[in-house]
Amino acid sequence: MKLRKLYLVALCAVVVTASVPALSFAAESITAQAPTDSSTHYEAKDTTGGTIDVTVETTGEATIVTKTADSSSMSSYTTDSADSTDITLEKISTTDKKVTIPSAIKGGNGTTYTVKTIGDGAFKNAKVEKVAFPSTVKTVEENAFAGSALKNVNTKNTDTIGAGAFKDCKKMTKATTSATKVGAGAFKNSGLKKLTYKNTSGNTEFAKGAFGGMKKGTKVVVKTTSKAQFNSIKSDIEKAGGKKLNITFKKVKK
Repeated sequence: MKLRKLYLVALCAVVVTASVPALSFAAESITAQAPTDSSTHYEAKDTTGGTIDVTVETTGEATIVTKTADSSSMSSYTTDSADSTDITLEKISTTDKKVTIPSAIKGGNGTTYTVKTIGDGAFKNAKVEKVAFPSTVKTVEENAFAGSALKNVNTKNTDTIGAGAFKDCKKMTKATTSATKVGAGAFKNSGLKKLTYKNTSGNTEFAKGAFGGMKKGTKVVVKTTSKAQFNSIKSDIEKAGGKKLNITFKKVKK
């Protein structure tokens, strides 16, 4: 994981709704406390009645803390760098079984941060069964959902799935992804019965053992533009530990 200089910690910045909205705040509720020698603190209300606290350090680092009205969930975010507004969901703790990750978070300081990454171990061993990903998420890092209660997953907008990202997800039976980069053991020891993999570019970057540890005969449907491209992707999957998988072809347009 890259070193991130700007830190945001959000309590329940994950919104459980049918859509994937940006988490915002009520502008009229913002209050700014007197700055200290090292930081300035802002407080605001979010659109669900929870709170958003923002602390901006003189160094450029910041902390964002949001909390639902009932304090039932917690999530934390970090940015890639001090001058970036792209953020990573680092950790979540929630009692909800279904979670929708927001596409963005708007803090009390007026800055909007876009959720681009699910961090290393963010949902590790979580009891969450269903997660809706916004189209903004491009990377699922190592062990992000390892050992979780996730049943099905759709990461059709992602470019990268890290090593062990869905390892030991015993309840997971279906997955959909378009990631061209897949880390070692991404689905190892999961309950996966069907993986739908769409790749119309033909480009792959599969780590050694990327598809290793999956159950023998697991169905992998490769959606791509031609049989020649399918054969190439199939070969790459097999080389990455997928020789015992049932890999089939479905033609699609770009």
